[in-house]
Amino acid sequence: PILKLSKEEFIRLTGLDRDSYENIHDLQKRVIKPAIAQINEKTNLNIEYMFLGKNKLENFYFKITEKEKLNVIS
Repeated sequence: PILKLSKEEFIRLTGLDRDSYENIHDLQKRVIKPAIAQINEKTNLNIEYMFLGKNKLENFYFKITEKEKLNVIS
């Protein structure tokens, strides 16, 4: 499934200060990429993201998939 969040929804759900990450590159580097890396590494989920907006950030899109389970043969 793909989850679409507006910038306002993302800020509200993450508890971020509205003015802390006006620069999308800082938000990616300090919040989004590290969080997704941890989720992808430590859970059975794989998350990819992208953001869209014409002149400014408007929406985040998160694609969430479950990793394939490997069958272990003993």
